[in-house]
Amino acid sequence: MHWSMHIALALGPLLAVALVFLIANMILRRTGGYAPDWQFRCSKCNRTRDAAEAGVVRIGAASVGKRVLGYCSGCHQFRLIRLERKASPPAALG
Repeated sequence: MHWSMHIALALGPLLAVALVFLIANMILRRTGGYAPDWQFRCSKCNRTRDAAEAGVVRIGAASVGKRVLGYCSGCHQFRLIRLERKASPPAALG
């Protein structure tokens, strides 16, 4: 077998996985991410940012929230940023 076929067979599964991630990334960029009810909140200045806007994907998230190290554009420093559910608006009475 030619050496190029060995390379193709060795890299085939990796290329397939990379292709799936590239396609998913393109779809998520068009739709704005998939985290409709989540937001980031700085632990110091309470500045918030929509998680879908940041490109976060939260599918089937069971946690109440989590903390990640991130850069806050309000404080201009690295901080623990909380990833939390957005407060839902109160239901209309009547």
